[in-house]
Amino acid sequence: MGVDDYTLERGYRASARLNLQHHLCSETIGYYLHPSIPSAKEQLAIADVGTGTGIWLLGLQQHLPHPIVYMYGLDISGDQFPRPEWIPSNIHFREHDAFDPAGPPDDLLGAFDVVHIRLFVSVIKNNNPTKLLDYCHKLLKPDGYLQWDELDPPRNQIASGVDPSASAEGMDMISRMIRTQKPTDWVAHLPDTFAQCGFEVADVDLKTILPWQRGMYIDIYCMLADEFVERANRGGEGIKPVEDYYAEMPAKASAEGKHGAYIELTFQIVVGKKI
Repeated sequence: MGVDDYTLERGYRASARLNLQHHLCSETIGYYLHPSIPSAKEQLAIADVGTGTGIWLLGLQQHLPHPIVYMYGLDISGDQFPRPEWIPSNIHFREHDAFDPAGPPDDLLGAFDVVHIRLFVSVIKNNNPTKLLDYCHKLLKPDGYLQWDELDPPRNQIASGVDPSASAEGMDMISRMIRTQKPTDWVAHLPDTFAQCGFEVADVDLKTILPWQRGMYIDIYCMLADEFVERANRGGEGIKPVEDYYAEMPAKASAEGKHGAYIELTFQIVVGKKI
């Protein structure tokens, strides 16, 4: 297992935040599996890389036309996995590092029709997602599909709301803190990187959050900032320290939201077929 330099937490508050975040993202994106991905097959095998609490797999099961689907959640840490006796028998979870130089476990090579990734923006190292794409490519069967749902920080916009003079300093600071933990330029080039890593790009979809979701995403951003600060204070290999004043930013951003300020978030969904 490699170095776990995850910049967020994995306790009960982080799990609750992750589950809320999942539901908001799914509402924003509008689907679990992109329409270009064939999902009518009776015995699909689907993997979710960086599965966290497993919420995407558990939700997906309710949206597929056939109940007999083999699902596998992979994560470097099992701290947030659900209890096995609480979940359907066709869903399995396993600890594994997607950046392991040896690649996926032998028994998972070429095992899946679909692989899904969501929100690795604070995890990708050296501004280069090719190691993760190679890992997913090895998980897939021939002609299998990879779907990557990613926040695109450079597209994000800070808006002061109905009062142009209102402050949005707190939101701007949180947004910058998240962006500077790791470079995010790679997101804009993700479709090209798919093509370089053995995928035929089937579609690229951009989704902007809905107006009624703005307050909820502010809450998510504030919780993320709290987690960043808590994780940074504990330190560890690969974890950058943050300035003390960042601890004040979540409360400030929350107050700004009450006056109409918000962060306009954009997601980029890239779908590729293994070639």
